[in-house]
Amino acid sequence: MKKVVLASLLLAATGVFTSCMESSGNDVTGSSFGVVEIKTSQKVIYVSDSECVYASNLASDQNINPGDCCYFGYNIDFDAAENKDAKTKGYYTVTGTQYVPLDKQPISSYIMDTATVMTNEVKVSNIDLTNWAFIKSHLFITAYFNEVKTGLERSYNLSYDPNAEPKIVDDGNGGTIRVYDLYLRVLADNEGKSSTINDYATAVFDMSEFSSYVDRIEKATDAKYVNFVIHYVSAIDEDSTMEWKETATLSYVLNQ
Repeated sequence: MKKVVLASLLLAATGVFTSCMESSGNDVTGSSFGVVEIKTSQKVIYVSDSECVYASNLASDQNINPGDCCYFGYNIDFDAAENKDAKTKGYYTVTGTQYVPLDKQPISSYIMDTATVMTNEVKVSNIDLTNWAFIKSHLFITAYFNEVKTGLERSYNLSYDPNAEPKIVDDGNGGTIRVYDLYLRVLADNEGKSSTINDYATAVFDMSEFSSYVDRIEKATDAKYVNFVIHYVSAIDEDSTMEWKETATLSYVLNQ
């Protein structure tokens, strides 16, 4: 069974720094999804549940507020004076090189009929498992679309059934894990143009309701992770029959 677990961005950044020391010194450039929050009176961007960075040029932007989700670029100088006490402060100081706000999409505890095509439904060709995150109860996923109309605007809905039991799946190591099912539906919000393109988009979902429900159940089983898969419509046939695919198992750390 293939399982995808999130890694630490700053640990990864440190690894990059170590392997590229001769050419880049202690200076690392990268990008990440993030959630804006306040920490010790500073406006910071969390890049995982426990790690955050402070970018003064982004923190001063009045259009960036706590609770916002984003994709942002950064540069970290680990030798900079302001990073000498990063462990004490609880964050690294970075220079923000890019900031792209990401709107939150709805998640519902009611699954729409999976055998019926919705009005203006858009099929998804793939969900990129090399480019996802689960930060402060927010799920970031990037969906790819083949031959969609140019300028097509889309809305996203993620749903789950709180009454459904998780699947028991072989973990590949002689044991089993419990896996929850999530369902992604994508709808077109406009007509688009006559020409077509291959496109992608990142959707963000506030998973607080899902997490508060599932985390409580999984803690009772002494689990260390919450595991789930995302089902998505990959094809719509001429007779309106839908084909569904599912991702590999995704996992986030269960806070004890």
